[in-house]
Formats: sequence, structure tokens, C-alpha cells
Amino acid sequence: MPISLFQYLYVFDAIIEPQGPKVDQLRHAQQMEAMYKSSGNLTEQGMKSLSIENFDYAGLITGKSTEERSNDHKKTIHKNIMSIFPQAELSTGKDTDDKNKDVK
Repeated sequence: MPISLFQYLYVFDAIIEPQGPKVDQLRHAQQMEAMYKSSGNLTEQGMKSLSIENFDYAGLITGKSTEERSNDHKKTIHKNIMSIFPQAELSTGKDTDDKNKDVK
């Protein structure tokens, strides 16, 4: 078999007619996203933030390893927790109780 024919077949198999786990994962992720968005239980912010990457359990769509996805998840959780606290308190390092102690 000539190398050019091999390359053409490879391109056809890998790009033009993809099959296998990546396509199955993509189909599953799209179905899950559609189900969540059509359920009516999401807020407007939830609708905007939901994507198929949230349902990429095997890392086939994003191409990230399990460790990278775990680190990203931890960063997101940390960011969400830190958003609860006012930024002024975090930057100065002072408690709001210190202001109340001076007042008698």
C-alpha cells in the first residue's frame, strides 16, 4: 500500500468519519447538557455556565488528564468559596470584629 493511500485512509478514518469512544462521549455529553437545560431547574446563570465539558467524565472532549481536571475543579471550588468573602477584608487582613471592639 502506498504511503499516500495510507495517509488518505487515516484522515478519512480519524477526521471525516470519526467513531469510537470520543464520539460516544461527545454524544453522551450533548444529551446530558440538553436534558439539564430543558429540565427547567436551572437558573439563568446556570444555563450560561453549563457546557458539554461539564459532562466530559473521561477527558476525551477536552483532552485533559484526570489530574488536570481535578486541579481545575479544585481551583473552581476555591474561587467559589473565596467569592463569598468581601475583597476588602481579604486585602487588609483585618476582621470586621476589630472595628466593633473600638466602639464602646
